[in-house]
Amino acid sequence: MAINFPNSPVLNDTYSYGGNTWQWDGESWVSLGQTPDAGPQGPQGPSGAAGPQGPQGAAGSTGPQGPQGATGNSGPQGPQGPSGASVTGPQGPTGPSGPAGSGGGTSITIQDEGTTRTTNVTSINFVGAGVSATNTGNDVTVTISGGGGGGGGPGTIQVTANGGSLINTANLNFVNTATVSIAVEDDGYGNANVTFTSSGGTGIGNANLTVGTATPVNGRPNQDFWYNSDTGKLKVYYNDGTSSQWVDAFITNPGPTGPAGPTGPLNTTGANDAYAQANTAYAAANASGKIHPFFLAGM
Repeated sequence: MAINFPNSPVLNDTYSYGGNTWQWDGESWVSLGQTPDAGPQGPQGPSGAAGPQGPQGAAGSTGPQGPQGATGNSGPQGPQGPSGASVTGPQGPTGPSGPAGSGGGTSITIQDEGTTRTTNVTSINFVGAGVSATNTGNDVTVTISGGGGGGGGPGTIQVTANGGSLINTANLNFVNTATVSIAVEDDGYGNANVTFTSSGGTGIGNANLTVGTATPVNGRPNQDFWYNSDTGKLKVYYNDGTSSQWVDAFITNPGPTGPAGPTGPLNTTGANDAYAQANTAYAAANASGKIHPFFLAGM
């Protein structure tokens, strides 16, 4: 199972996995090193005095408006109105006869290498540098030299993406793909339509390294790195399957605990300090401050 950091963390949130702990600093997950084993639980301390009651909180905002009530039932249909009177107007006069039409033309049959394409044609327009037309009487012969056309011309390949033309080229080079399949289809006009399909690519492309103190935005998951020039740490933009975030690229362990500091000076005066006086009894459990050390003599 891969590391899966929490979504939408808040400042100082921690996350542990595999004996290591990270903490969110508001911009990225910072490694805190390996999680130490917990020691035995200490004895429970005495209960502190109850604090004073806090002020009353502010009144809450007004709740949202309730949903609109259901639409009432439709009223009954009104009665049908009376039928209108039927009145037929007089017949108009017969219009004049139109002029006689001209004689119809003969039909044209379009053939491709002797195979009839259509007979319902009103005009034909041939274009292109390789087209020539001759006629013998009413028979017209159109000659197209140079073989089948196509947008790219002889010797070129027209590259398209999702049906949109991109470029005419003589070479194709496929990079960073595991499998390329090729399908060839004849369009019936001497042109070969070739379809290339790539799948299974595993490369990650070019990695990007950003150096600076500001957190980079719009990082590419599992590709981009960020070197924080203030802290000296290298981070990677890591995707755990549900979210993406900057994470320390290396796990660092904390050093050993340092030695204890020296004992502070005695006889410092506090606001509620108590000093022992001769022939005076003190109840240590009720002292609001602290009792300074004293010595008993003559015992």
